[in-house]
Amino acid sequence: MNQEFTCTAGREIWGFPKFVTPIEINEELRADRCVLTVDGRMALTMTLRRGLPAPMRSTAVDAFSFGDGVLRRTKWELRGSKSRMRLGGAAVELGTGVIADELRSLGLPKRALMSGCIGEVQMTFQAAEVVGDR
Repeated sequence: MNQEFTCTAGREIWGFPKFVTPIEINEELRADRCVLTVDGRMALTMTLRRGLPAPMRSTAVDAFSFGDGVLRRTKWELRGSKSRMRLGGAAVELGTGVIADELRSLGLPKRALMSGCIGEVQMTFQAAEVVGDR
């Protein structure tokens, strides 16, 4: 997260493991670029080439978080417009540090099968529900 309020809300209300760090987003002519910096070092750069306009339906998702021995489920809904999709179109470069190393352990970077972006997004989050604890 790049703002303290969203970080605190994510941690305290929904139990997501968030932290505040710089996120640079550059909208360029043919592609958009996002750079995640952690502890002063580039952890990840993602470049996303624009695709073709694509319709988007509202989507409901259950997100899970696990912290302090408690498993939580948060139901949320995403509504968006001005979405674009394409085959391929995304490139990920990993830098250094714990996050980059964890992404490497998951097999990244890999070639994207598909990529997309949403120009305008609205999300509604329900309260977290405890579904299990130790």
